[in-house]
Amino acid sequence: RAFLDGWEGRQTYDRHFDAAAGSGTRYLLSGYSFAMVGSTPGPEETDLFRNVFVGHGRRHYFQLALIAYFQKAALVTLSERLSDAMSARPRAPEVVEAIEQDILQFSTRYWFETLSAQVQAQELFDLLRENLRLRPLYDQIRREARQAGVSEAAREQRRLAHNQNRLNLIAGVGLPLTIISGILGMNVFSAGDNLQWPLTWLTIFLIVGAVGSLFVALYGWSDSLERRFAESGNLTWAYLSVPVVILAIGTIGLWLK
Repeated sequence: RAFLDGWEGRQTYDRHFDAAAGSGTRYLLSGYSFAMVGSTPGPEETDLFRNVFVGHGRRHYFQLALIAYFQKAALVTLSERLSDAMSARPRAPEVVEAIEQDILQFSTRYWFETLSAQVQAQELFDLLRENLRLRPLYDQIRREARQAGVSEAAREQRRLAHNQNRLNLIAGVGLPLTIISGILGMNVFSAGDNLQWPLTWLTIFLIVGAVGSLFVALYGWSDSLERRFAESGNLTWAYLSVPVVILAIGTIGLWLK
């Protein structure tokens, strides 16, 4: 008995049912069934329930319940697709995006909450949706879809940042080589200098070592220098000093030439 306390009202619709007389029409609703029962005292040929209300139940009330169960099935299917997409390895961002589009289409085309202008149909549909727990399930799927979209966007940003770091590493290796080849290509050693080859190669090794050491030191100090400039509010001046350094290196190169 304790389990059935409050059952009437949660899973029954009794607007046209007289419990004391045992007559009228009662609608029974749950998460797995929708039924209409009733009786009208009198001969069978004048039985209003059998001759009229049964036809109503088999037509528009059946369709009303079918729409609610269709919404439940669609939401469960979308939830399962989203779970499969998030647990797949590797995950495909286009699959999550397709599911988000399907959820949006379901929301705009099939998630209607009012099916009729009649009060009885509205109350029955609301009670059936409450027993099917459609609103909590719908909110949960929308929340999970948003979280999945944010997760995929963050994962895509990390992938782009990783690719950018790889490109920066390639550029960082190529830039010292470019500067070294530029210095050595400025006719530092001309044919008339009459330098011995050990001295020439020693000078080349010194230039290569100096430039390589400079870039290694700058790479190691870049994070701490950026933090210090950011804390002092002079990060803009630090970035503006880069062209000045490049101009100074070019001036030194011209002077050597």
